[in-house]
Amino acid sequence: RLFHKQLLEKATMSLEFQTLEERDVSSTILAIDEADLPEAKKDLKEFRTQFDKKYSKSKKKTRVYCLGIQFFNLQK
Repeated sequence: RLFHKQLLEKATMSLEFQTLEERDVSSTILAIDEADLPEAKKDLKEFRTQFDKKYSKSKKKTRVYCLGIQFFNLQK
């Protein structure tokens, strides 16, 4: 929990101290059927895996970035 909280704090700080070229912070709010949650979580995991495979294969690495995806219930 502490690790994720620290990353979210760093994301918040990026809004103040990084240019739009250095960061991408966005949100999508949607209504979803509770029955679709397991498949949605599976799709998010597959996306993270593919993103990592595609962009971490370069031999020349010049920056370290954090990709954080939050998917949580707004009604609680």
